[in-house]
Amino acid sequence: MEDEYELLEATIGLGVQICKFTSIEEYTEILGDFSYSLDDVAKKLLKILKENNAPNNKFPCLRRYAIELAIWMMESNAPSISDFKSGNLKNVLTMVAETTSDLENFHFFSGDVGVAKHPQTISSLVLKAKRLLA
Repeated sequence: MEDEYELLEATIGLGVQICKFTSIEEYTEILGDFSYSLDDVAKKLLKILKENNAPNNKFPCLRRYAIELAIWMMESNAPSISDFKSGNLKNVLTMVAETTSDLENFHFFSGDVGVAKHPQTISSLVLKAKRLLA
């Protein structure tokens, strides 16, 4: 399970970076090439956030990346908002906010010690996602 989460963290993190330079239409087309839909991605992101109800030192950016991708999807495609609402993302985000670790605010590490911080805290990402859901 640990290997799966490490791979998910890397994959979602890369996806977030790619999405900064692509449109929702291109993203949907790429997903279609692999027989996935935006709805599938939304469900997977919700599942990841629900299963990881606390930060983990082995994959400290997993929840952050899941929230960042959810935000991009909601900002880029209004139907994604309803997918996240029906999946109860607001309650999941509340749980993330209650269990946030300072470790989740770093993107470079030396062992278990954070070296370089993300420009936005995970708390600010949670607030942004909640506003998009409102």
